Amino acid sequence: MNKYTYIFSSLCVLSSVFAMAQPKVNDTTIKATTIEISQIYQPQIKQAVKETYSPTLPPRESSATIFDYNIPAQTVNYVYKPRPLQPLAFGSDTTNKGFKNYVKAGLGNLRTIFLDAGFNQMAAKNVETFVHFGFLSQKGAFQYQKQTLATLNAMAIYQQSKYNLQFDLAAQHQNFYQYGYDQAALPNKIAGKQTLSGASMTTRFLEKAFGNKGFRKIAHLGLSYYTGSLISSQTAVFGEVGLEKKWDSSLLGTVAIEANTTQLNAQLYNVNNSFTSLKMGANYSRDKFSLKAYLLPTIGQNQKAFLLRDIECKYTFSEIKTNIALGLKGSLIQNTFQQLFEINPFISTFPSLQTHSNEIFLLGEKALGHHFSFTGKLSWWQYENFATFINPPLGDPEKMMVMYIPKLNALSVQLGMRYQVGKELSVGGQLALFHFNNILGNAKVWHTPSLRFNGDLQWNPLKELSISAYSAYVGGNYALSPSYQSIKLKPYLDIGFGAEYIVLQKLSVFLNFNNLLNNKYQRWQDYQAYGINIYGGVRLKF
Repeated sequence: MNKYTYIFSSLCVLSSVFAMAQPKVNDTTIKATTIEISQIYQPQIKQAVKETYSPTLPPRESSATIFDYNIPAQTVNYVYKPRPLQPLAFGSDTTNKGFKNYVKAGLGNLRTIFLDAGFNQMAAKNVETFVHFGFLSQKGAFQYQKQTLATLNAMAIYQQSKYNLQFDLAAQHQNFYQYGYDQAALPNKIAGKQTLSGASMTTRFLEKAFGNKGFRKIAHLGLSYYTGSLISSQTAVFGEVGLEKKWDSSLLGTVAIEANTTQLNAQLYNVNNSFTSLKMGANYSRDKFSLKAYLLPTIGQNQKAFLLRDIECKYTFSEIKTNIALGLKGSLIQNTFQQLFEINPFISTFPSLQTHSNEIFLLGEKALGHHFSFTGKLSWWQYENFATFINPPLGDPEKMMVMYIPKLNALSVQLGMRYQVGKELSVGGQLALFHFNNILGNAKVWHTPSLRFNGDLQWNPLKELSISAYSAYVGGNYALSPSYQSIKLKPYLDIGFGAEYIVLQKLSVFLNFNNLLNNKYQRWQDYQAYGINIYGGVRLKF
């Protein structure tokens, strides 16, 4: 064997040995190499929108109070308007919210005749109408102690995708007699008859959304006409036009012009009672803070100029469910005959002077738990030409006069509390205290109570049964005697309650008690109240 053959044979033997010693390797295996593929997933949780909790006042537990300035057409809020001796249904009807179409009628002592009716329906596509009618007639112990009240309120709303158009009609007829004289000494005297009849019509236009440049148009136009035993006519034309500008989600600006022209025609004189006001300002709201600031240059009666202001700064403490607000508000009140008559229907002399007021206030609102809410307001007032009522020292004392106090200041404290459990129970009370000072030319603020308390109750112990009650306490009321001396009228308490029970699906019966204590108090000097009033009847739903 040659040397080449020997070397080749040796190599073959060695190759076989190494092959037997090595494990079998597949072509797809990568020697001494490991590839790890891993994926780490971290879930992203979408953060929920954080709610801002703020105290709300029952019964509107879920809606926020909207503060909007408007030159009021009524008397100042602390002039007490007596609760008229009339059925409770003339107030808010909370017996059964399902009674949208109903007729309610009843009879009672004091020759009470009572009628209340409401209608709600879709008149046509995109048009909804509401109509309410009320009538009340009563007669007291005296020959001319009687009254007749009739009211009609109607509303039609036309809705489009871009705007709403609303039409309102309010008509009324009121009939009273001036029975506030000595009935025993003058049994044959014929009392003067006091009547007021008229209506007010209003049209409102409002765009639902802001345009491309952030503008939205608003318009409010109306007219009214009243006549009565003491006036030939009182006509008014009023309106407001303006623009709202939405700068962003936090800032809303407004520019508007409001005007009212009122002409009173009586047998002996004519009075023009008008004003024109320019409204400029904005609302800012972000997180827990809100600010409202408006300036209203105003030209009033006899071309007198005012700079009214409506400024309010509000902060919400969400953790303790509390609102705190500080503000300044100016108002101008026309004191038209219709406004004065609705406060005191026994007036005969009624000069129409506009009242100007400024109020600086501190307001607090507190919600406690799920059912309690509290309010408190501390105010300082400044008035010019404040309207009061007196019995004339000379002549017939029952023919009350309107007298204006040129200037006065007042400090007021108003407290409120309410306990609300859904729609089953609502009980609350409001206390108002007023201290008058710097009264120019008068010893007192006549027929303006300095203490008032009002309470109310709504309770539905059963699905078919609803119970309501009210209470009113009035004190600190002064009048002027024939000898020009101040007289403090006795404080009084008036309470009453009512109940309604659903007998059938569309039929219910009701019974009400007014002035349950039968107090013969005097809200106006020499005008004795009616006394206890018991009346009842049926309600038919259709």
